Amino acid sequence: MKKLLIPLLFNFALSAMEEVAQKAEEDTATALVRDILTNPNSRWLDEKSSYILSKDLSKYIAQLILKDTNFAWALKPANVIYKGHTKEILSAVFSPDRKRILTASADKTAKLWDLGGNCIATLEGHEDMVWSAAFSTDGLSILTGSRDETAKLWDLDYNCIVNFKGHAYIICSATFSPDGKTILTASWDKTAKLWDLEGSCIATFKGHKSGVESAVFSPNGKTILTASDDHTAKLWDLKGNCLVTLRAHEACVYSAVFSPDGKIVLTASNDKTAKLWDLDGNCMTILKGHKDCLKSAVFSPDGERILTASDDNTAKLWDLEGNCITTLGGHESSVASAVFGPDGKRILTVAFADKLAKITCLTDPFLTKDVTLPQAVILVAINSIKWTRKQIIEQETNSSKTSAATDDGSNNEETPKPETITFDFNKYPHLQVHYDALPDYIRKKCDKFITRINK
Repeated sequence: MKKLLIPLLFNFALSAMEEVAQKAEEDTATALVRDILTNPNSRWLDEKSSYILSKDLSKYIAQLILKDTNFAWALKPANVIYKGHTKEILSAVFSPDRKRILTASADKTAKLWDLGGNCIATLEGHEDMVWSAAFSTDGLSILTGSRDETAKLWDLDYNCIVNFKGHAYIICSATFSPDGKTILTASWDKTAKLWDLEGSCIATFKGHKSGVESAVFSPNGKTILTASDDHTAKLWDLKGNCLVTLRAHEACVYSAVFSPDGKIVLTASNDKTAKLWDLDGNCMTILKGHKDCLKSAVFSPDGERILTASDDNTAKLWDLEGNCITTLGGHESSVASAVFGPDGKRILTVAFADKLAKITCLTDPFLTKDVTLPQAVILVAINSIKWTRKQIIEQETNSSKTSAATDDGSNNEETPKPETITFDFNKYPHLQVHYDALPDYIRKKCDKFITRINK
């Protein structure tokens, strides 16, 4: 009995010691933040941000800055891991309603998951790797593309209802048109194809000299964009006529997408760069920083940020000027794809050899590795204010109908106006110089969320 009790007591004591140490560390970090905000002579004012960014202090900072409102809120950093595929995951996307995840795998299946990492359904029927899986715009259908040279359309009960046959090699991508009435596939047979929902081919896009890695619709559905191993991307009309060829990469172009407004094209290449183009085929910006080839590049839903995935085991977040905002690590192999959630607050990444997908929640999309501790505190607070304003607007919208339905229409709770919630430097005058020292591209995104010192 004594032999059994000793390990149990040891483990209990060890666990208790870890909890005490963690609490002490959190208290120290909290005291540090308070000291930065309230003490003009704080020794932390010139420190780098690695310490503060390693702590989950965003909610505390938000509550401290926004303590006069009932809407203090900040997005906590969190990772959710999706495990269940028996071979590499090749792509992953969010559903339009943000409630589900869809993965495609080399194990010949696609899987549907809830946001907690639980598998809801497995789509079986392909005879080889599933390279691509996508939701329809309304989220009611699923489309998969496979190495078995077919694409498949699945209904809400996860039954295959249409087979798309006609390609002579691997289908690398398959996607719905914005109106959901047609389907677009890309293949290593050097073509892309447009299909109706019955499985009939409407048009074939010929002109690339090597395999087509991806094909997407423009936001208005009137133009098609393809990326190819022949080092180019091409713009096409719906009849299969090539309109523009984008030539500036030195290696395979693995992905090409439109900006949300349809005015800019973003490409990712094996030459370790991503590039921004106008619709006339002129290269406007080059994104450099990855140490290996890029597998994909996408815009955030608001079009203000770019996310890239690379064989260097990382994903990177960029602004439109080509500045790297942050690097997302954590995978142990090549990152096959990285996408934003529909709300722009979550990032979904998958890595080849990991056999898993990972969701990362963004605490603050403005933070960089080079900001100081006080700048990090300010930026986390500003991001909290940004989302708090959004919540207040949503709260007002949702409650307006309820208020209108009451007998007297009164509402005793005063909701602060969104535009009045700011980081007020009159309360923290010693911090304005730290804010002003931030890079211009960061301050431009933050200025509307601050109040400067009254002179």
